[in-house]
This record gives sequence, C-alpha cells and structure tokens, in this order.
Amino acid sequence: EEANKAIQAKLDALSTEKVNELEIGGRNLFLRSADYDNEYWSTKGALVVLDELFDSTKIIKINSAWANKAYRVDKLTDFTSEHTLSFNVKSDFDTSSQTGTVNVYGVLVPKEVISINQITEEWQRISVQVTPSATDPYGYGIRVELTQTLPTGKNIYMSGFKLEKGNKATDWTPAPEDVQAEIDDAKQEALTA
Repeated sequence: EEANKAIQAKLDALSTEKVNELEIGGRNLFLRSADYDNEYWSTKGALVVLDELFDSTKIIKINSAWANKAYRVDKLTDFTSEHTLSFNVKSDFDTSSQTGTVNVYGVLVPKEVISINQITEEWQRISVQVTPSATDPYGYGIRVELTQTLPTGKNIYMSGFKLEKGNKATDWTPAPEDVQAEIDDAKQEALTA
C-alpha cells in the first residue's frame, strides 16, 4: 500500500507540473488575418490569395519557394515571451517525393515547421512555438515559407494564421479589433442606409 501511495504521489506531481507548464493565450495577435489587409500584411514573392475561404479565412496558394504573406512586426508589441504560431495547410498533390520544408521566419530563432512531404491533400492545423523578433534582417516580418519550389501546376495552400501568447495552439479566431471593426462598419452602414 505504501508503494501505491508513493506512485500516486509521483503521478500527481507529474500531472500538476504538466498543467502548470501549459499556457493558453487564445487571442489572435495577427490583425486582419482573415483577408491579409495590406496595412498589416505584406506580400513576399509570387502567390495568389484566393477568394475561397477555409476556416473563415482567405486561402493563400503557393508554388514558389520563399513566397507568402508576412505580418508586419511593427504591428506587434510583445517580443519577449513565448508565442504559438498556427495555421492550416494542405496540398493539391501527393507530396511524398518532395524535399524541402516549411519554415517560419521573422522570429528570434527561425524554425522548421513541417517537411513538405508530410503535407497531405487534407487540411491540417500546424503549430510551432516562437518568440517574435522586433527586427527582421530581411524586412519582411513574420512569415511561413516553403524552402523548395514545387513542380509546375502543384501547390500548397495555407490559411488561418494565428499568433497567440503561450505554448498551446487554439482554433483560428479573428483578433478582437477585427470583430469590433466589423461591428462598427455594420453600424455605419445601418446609419447611412
């Protein structure tokens, strides 16, 4: 019985430690991540922003290495704590023979997020822990990029970019400022109708 109590005490301590290490932010720090408005997002390289939506956000179609939307770092304020960057990704072809990776840049330590050959034809949500950088040596901002150009006519699709404090990804939601802006716009339209 003493052995069981000791084991239970160890298990309790371990689960408490895991819970205490978990940080969930929930608030999307990327403004205008549903439509990639130019005030907050810049375009790097050749890509197409589709009118089609997934997870309530426009889809970015990418074929070229180093192309994507980049969030302007001057729109962020916290460059010291751990954040989670998450997004949706899929391909329109069998990627199993592809080399290269999808990496995140514009953060203190650039990181590999996923190998291109692990991206499937079904949407999947990917996340990575990052610390935003106040400066980007290339001047683009926080971005997720392919390190390899894909075969002609083959594409990777991304949507639902979210940056939140903490180390646990949550589903995409708009930034609170975006929701308020939609409410304000609707009020203004009602007043002028």
